[in-house]
Amino acid sequence: NGFDQVMIMSRGRQAFSGDAHEATPYFDRIGYPLPDATNPAEHFLDLVNSDFSGEEDVENILNLWDQHKSKNASSHGGSTHGTERLDDDDDDADEAVGIEKTKGTSFSSELSIMFKRHFSLITRDPILYLGRCLIFLVMCMVFAFVYWNARDNDFDQLYSKMWIQLWIASVPTNMGVVAVYALNDEFKSIQRESQNGMVSAGTYVFAKSILVLPIFILFAISSLLIPGYLIQDMPWEAFGIHVILYASLMFVFESVAEALSVLFDDPIIGMLQFMNFWFGSFLFGGFLIPESDLYWPLKLFYYIMPYAYYIRSTMYTVFQDTTFSDGLTSDEALEEIGKVFPVIETEDNVAQDIATLLAIGAVYKIMYIVAVMVKTRKVAKIQTPN
Repeated sequence: NGFDQVMIMSRGRQAFSGDAHEATPYFDRIGYPLPDATNPAEHFLDLVNSDFSGEEDVENILNLWDQHKSKNASSHGGSTHGTERLDDDDDDADEAVGIEKTKGTSFSSELSIMFKRHFSLITRDPILYLGRCLIFLVMCMVFAFVYWNARDNDFDQLYSKMWIQLWIASVPTNMGVVAVYALNDEFKSIQRESQNGMVSAGTYVFAKSILVLPIFILFAISSLLIPGYLIQDMPWEAFGIHVILYASLMFVFESVAEALSVLFDDPIIGMLQFMNFWFGSFLFGGFLIPESDLYWPLKLFYYIMPYAYYIRSTMYTVFQDTTFSDGLTSDEALEEIGKVFPVIETEDNVAQDIATLLAIGAVYKIMYIVAVMVKTRKVAKIQTPN
């Protein structure tokens, strides 16, 4: 027998609590004997399930146990049954339940455990985060070699310089679709643990959110350092701001992936919705359809999708530190591209665009946190015994 003690509950109330070998005699005494050749566990669970025993029987069993505890509480001495031994002299206030005096792990201890646990998961299973860094590096190197002539700082390569920036950003962000599936599976584990009282959803969200922050920087460095600044010969003066812009963009798409992984129980549906978001970002990024050609309410998507803010500030940042041939200045190069792609401007909107990207990501992060908190609520509230 793997259990010394057993507690049977229904509707947040106890139907029995005590030594495992006392359960069968107790139910026999109250008129619910164990049939021959029947699994005791299944029998007891069926007794407190109204789908099998009926509402009146379940309520009767719960009331009988309440009466049993009250009787034992009034006579502490010569009890002979294991169920009566629950009423320790030291536990009178809890009427032998022991639930309300149970102390859980402190918030700081649980948070420490969560940090260690998910740090280990990130390092031991590198596919979700560290593995994507390698994939981003390889993919972006392919684009860097395809656009090899964009290394030249002359008029003919202005548009190629913009498109290499778009490909380096858009394809890695699309890979966030795999995060939806992985995070959905991870959340289901946390959901079970939280509903069973093993962990707090709040510590999970906090620990995971802090741990992934450096990952966004790694994503940016993996995608930009070798493909953009070694192969494409982008100006090193722009590297720092470029990394921040790229990390902010990745924060948006990772937050979307997190939210969709929790909002949809079926990860496939969540992945499809992520692809819809990515496609919408590409379509309403300002480089395929100008903002002036859009009509409300479709124009709203131009303002709430991230690519326009990223590409505008990225082109400004990179071009400000680029020395062009043919006497072309940085502002003239931006104006020339802006004639075809009005999203490109000569004004410095970098700080504003970074803040906007972070705000968009924060909205989806809040959606994710709210969804986690709602979905990890306990199934039933345990009632205090009368």
